[in-house]
Amino acid sequence: MSRTTASEKARAEVAEIDKRVVALETEISIQFKDLYNRVKRIEAWAIGSATSIILLLLAILYRM
Repeated sequence: MSRTTASEKARAEVAEIDKRVVALETEISIQFKDLYNRVKRIEAWAIGSATSIILLLLAILYRM
């Protein structure tokens, strides 16, 4: 009887751990999507800034 009880207890623990792992995977997935969007936003800002600087420098060179 103790063997069956231990087996059932182990199955319950595995099921509980599985639920926790799924919850963590979902949370991490959401966080990575948010991080990806932030990086894309920063990248767009950096490209825009670089373009503005290049155009400003070209305008200065053109006027010389």
